[in-house]
Amino acid sequence: MLPGHWFTFGKNSAYDDGLRAMRSGDFETAIELFLKACKESKDHSIVKLAESSIVQCCRKLASSQIEQGNGTAAIKTIQIALQIRTVFADLHFLNARAWFLEGNLTEVQGALESAIKLNPKYTAALQFSDTISYTAELDIEPEVLAFIRDELRNGNRAVALKAFDKATFTSEVEIRKKIVTAQSFAENSDWNSASAAWQEIIDERPNYPDIRCQFGQVLLELDRVEEALEQFEQAVAINPIMADAYALLGITQKRLGLHREAGESFEAARKLNPHHPIADMETLRR
Repeated sequence: MLPGHWFTFGKNSAYDDGLRAMRSGDFETAIELFLKACKESKDHSIVKLAESSIVQCCRKLASSQIEQGNGTAAIKTIQIALQIRTVFADLHFLNARAWFLEGNLTEVQGALESAIKLNPKYTAALQFSDTISYTAELDIEPEVLAFIRDELRNGNRAVALKAFDKATFTSEVEIRKKIVTAQSFAENSDWNSASAAWQEIIDERPNYPDIRCQFGQVLLELDRVEEALEQFEQAVAINPIMADAYALLGITQKRLGLHREAGESFEAARKLNPHHPIADMETLRR
């Protein structure tokens, strides 16, 4: 269960049923129930968490639909998510892949441009763009790239897309390894090494708010408070319903003597999660 869900469970039946459907892997039903909760509930925290859950379910459902070669269904699913969150580069990349299955290269290019604009270092999107345009040398084995392009020429878009996904999966594995390394440095209080490791990850994945929050906490340990402030500000800009990011932003603002701004950040965290431990504690201290 995601952070915050424990505190809203039992307040809206559609939302509760949506969580159950999501946990069971029935994402279509979960999306419908979360949408219903958004319409019914007047509780801001439930609406925000329901919206976040809709986006997560849409990601998983659309990925499955693309895997099955059903681009039309995936496009419809992704549009639901994009109506709620337009700032996630991975949603636009999913959209590009779905349109690719439908053979609409104009829509593919538009979606890729949106993904790359949000994350200029989005490796998979850049590689996909270069693959379908037959330009640039890519970090893909030459034999694999030749196979993908042959399948494209023959109109076998689904086969080409699966081959591309397999070829680029390695980059995601490498990012996960880097995250584990950065976390290990932090756990051992090797803050300088952790900082360098997180900076490298941020350079590759600038639109991941949880990564920015972990980097920001390391910067606080190094007393690089203004740099930490920038990371937390970026995190809430990317994901405006992340209570932890607002709480960490508040702590950082307080250390910089920005007490009014800190109070606003703690209040924002509490609106998203009425029982957020950090925000609650800091509010009581005021």
